[in-house]
Amino acid sequence: MTSGENTAPQQAEQKRGNIESEVATMIETATHTTIVVAGILFGLVLDFIAQIILVVSSGPGTSGYTAGLILSIFGNFIILAILFIAGIVKRDSSDYMRVAYLIAAGLVFIATMRLI
Repeated sequence: MTSGENTAPQQAEQKRGNIESEVATMIETATHTTIVVAGILFGLVLDFIAQIILVVSSGPGTSGYTAGLILSIFGNFIILAILFIAGIVKRDSSDYMRVAYLIAAGLVFIATMRLI
């Protein structure tokens, strides 16, 4: 038996392994993206609720206003934390992630400054 007779089954097995690896990578990426998007949406919903509380409350100095600001900071901090964790998990240091970090950090900073 020559070595050429075994190449077809070996190539088929190698292709199957490559396809399985690609599918696993696609599933991992989709799961990662879903978690990041869900976390960001959760943070945005918290911030939206906080903005409603801020509008409904009587104004600065009231407990409702302070609670709204704290909720806003918390919601924006969740967004920042999820982006940071996502960047670490995927080792993603691309430009769009850097911009997302800056935006989220800016939102946390603005909400914190309103509290002070």
